[in-house]
Amino acid sequence: MKRDEFLRQINGLALGNAKADELVEGGVYIHKGLRFGLDFPESYSANLNPADPDALAAFTRLLKTSGGQAQQRVVGVEGRILEQARSSEEYATRYLSNLKVQHRVVGQAWVSMAGARVPTRVLDVTSQGGTLRLLMAFIVRNRTALVVYGFTDPAGFQEARPEFERIMGTLRFIPDRELATYKTTQLRLVTGRAGDTWSSLASREMNAPNQGPRLAIYNGIFDTSRQPESGMLLKIPNRAALKEKA
Repeated sequence: MKRDEFLRQINGLALGNAKADELVEGGVYIHKGLRFGLDFPESYSANLNPADPDALAAFTRLLKTSGGQAQQRVVGVEGRILEQARSSEEYATRYLSNLKVQHRVVGQAWVSMAGARVPTRVLDVTSQGGTLRLLMAFIVRNRTALVVYGFTDPAGFQEARPEFERIMGTLRFIPDRELATYKTTQLRLVTGRAGDTWSSLASREMNAPNQGPRLAIYNGIFDTSRQPESGMLLKIPNRAALKEKA
């Protein structure tokens, strides 16, 4: 009985990664206030409270190089509303002139983002921890200015650059009607029926029949051959939460 009382208290609990106007859902980062979205690969973890105070969000991937060394790739997003409209190129120039960290521009090019060709810069940034190489893309629409950057160590940059560019290319501005469809998913409770299995529950409630064993574990049943009982109160999460739990 205590279990059911506890579950009723957490019914409707927000799931996933969300903060104010920002949310992460199924590999998509959405910022409702600035009206844009960005996709990131499954291999990246999302952080809506990054160490960089200027960043809205950061996405991190840890991997091993062919030489067996650990490498970190980070993608970050910054955004602000400008007092007056500027071109993306003007904004890039102004942004870099105000950059307070020690840096050197070592290259520039263009990348496709939100249906436009936008300027990019390659920078070497030096700090006490050493040198990092960044690819930074700049876009201004109306007075909304966004910077998407990816960085890693200089030795791994050329290999990482195409991945950074692919992520940057997913950025798009989102119409209000579509923005309204992005909502933080909430935990739901359902009551098990006679004849239910974890697979049938996952299929009926989540349209994901292959997630039955993970749904069992999410509900504290680690012997996945033990099926839900009729009348049993069960937690139904979103797919992302189910994956994290498993």
